[in-house]
Amino acid sequence: MAAEWIELSLLAVVVAYLLGRWLAYQRDTTGQFLRNERSDVVDFSIYLYSSKRQQCAHLDE
Repeated sequence: MAAEWIELSLLAVVVAYLLGRWLAYQRDTTGQFLRNERSDVVDFSIYLYSSKRQQCAHLDE
């Protein structure tokens, strides 16, 4: 039972490490990886803000 947990823990560490290395490689080779990801977050934030303002337009007046 304990051996299974150790194996699963080691597998999770290896997968996390490989995912981190792959993301670092993508960021280094494209240069646009994180900027595109951040712009999507900003666009969604603007969408949420504008939709909230339209719902509460009477409060702004």
